[in-house]
Amino acid sequence: IDLSTRRFKVAGHAIAGFDALRVKNTSTGAWDDKAFASTDLALGEFTIGSADWSDGKEIAVDFRGKAVSGVLMDNAADIVKDLLTVELSEPVANLNSASFTAAKNKLDIGAVFNSSARATLGKIGVFLDKATEGRSVIETINLAVGSYLFSDSSGLFYYRVFEPAVGEGLTELTEKDIYSFAETTDSAEVYSRVTVRYNRRAVQDWAESYVYDIPERQYLHDQPEPALLEKDAVLSATADAQRLGQRLGFQEGRPARRWKLSAPARLLLTKLPGDYLH
Repeated sequence: IDLSTRRFKVAGHAIAGFDALRVKNTSTGAWDDKAFASTDLALGEFTIGSADWSDGKEIAVDFRGKAVSGVLMDNAADIVKDLLTVELSEPVANLNSASFTAAKNKLDIGAVFNSSARATLGKIGVFLDKATEGRSVIETINLAVGSYLFSDSSGLFYYRVFEPAVGEGLTELTEKDIYSFAETTDSAEVYSRVTVRYNRRAVQDWAESYVYDIPERQYLHDQPEPALLEKDAVLSATADAQRLGQRLGFQEGRPARRWKLSAPARLLLTKLPGDYLH
């Protein structure tokens, strides 16, 4: 934002921290580590010394995202809520707060020792450097953590994280309640290898990757080479990338089964996405 003082800005909000700074060596093409001359977390800005950078050289920086009271926001429920209410100007009253709180608690692991931060499943790292459709951003987050956002008939937004449920206490449908029931199986796309790219460094065009092979699926479906499914995930931790790769392998590594059900409206109109039937 100011070449004369070599001042750069990475975000339009407070951030949790700067971790690393690299400048591309024009002679070797390698990325050389450099030190920050100064940092301002509240403004999301940093400077670099004149000996380390001159105009025209490519520069890359690792930083931790949006901070609230100095604590990193990385729980998907908090991020989706922030996107809706801050970036998309959705009134807080239009959100079902209980569903967002429940989703946050499902993703929360517990307190980090000797810190005010919380450990979370599916640590999200979304960097928006250009105008992007809000729906697309939220869909990307949902894929990474296995969550979904929807609204009811009154326009109230709900956010949920998928979790298997037992059959006890669920709405039960008997044969007299079901007008028709059909099942189809589609084996057109059965994947036997999943590659998840994560922790991406956009400027350096580099990302870590996790590969999950399912050899028995390859042999079962007579594939000469593994059928590859590739996903770019807004995740920062290896464990989360492994969890996503294995989940996709389980879901996409077998023929897709679809069920179509016709039943009285009085039984179905009271259900929301994610509710279960038995």
